[in-house]
Amino acid sequence: SEPRRRIEAVIIAVGSELLTPFRLDTNSLVLTAGLNALGFRVRSKVVVGDEDDDLLAEFQAALRQAEVILLSGGLGPTADDITREVVARALGLPLEIHEATLEAIEQRFARRRVPMPAAIEPAIVFGSARLLPPGASSSTELLFFVLLLSLALASFALIRQFLQNPAGN
Repeated sequence: SEPRRRIEAVIIAVGSELLTPFRLDTNSLVLTAGLNALGFRVRSKVVVGDEDDDLLAEFQAALRQAEVILLSGGLGPTADDITREVVARALGLPLEIHEATLEAIEQRFARRRVPMPAAIEPAIVFGSARLLPPGASSSTELLFFVLLLSLALASFALIRQFLQNPAGN
């Protein structure tokens, strides 16, 4: 029989702070190790600043190179966190509030008796996103479309589960 073809992956770390000597992109190392362990071939890794055009160019290049794209960072509530918007625009997908995720975030703050910030970005997802089950991650920002990760990495077991069964069956 023919040898099994390895699925190609690209990792894009987003954040202008990663382009300084003061912040290291350690997430890509963890993601690379996990992808390699699952038999994926990491074709490239890139760090891109918080610039729409730069991220769009890198994401479009990744679409041409790989079946799996992991983006790390750029998902927070500040104006320079552009990952969601740029990827949605590149793919022609709408962004929407995922009510169940928003409710889970509200409950988390209520349990801790801490006021919830006004920013609801962690609950904004692609219209066709398949989210991890509630409670599966310590990060409310962890979601997948192509494969979109926040800087707050959850356990790689969740990533493995998704990559091995992306249809959710």
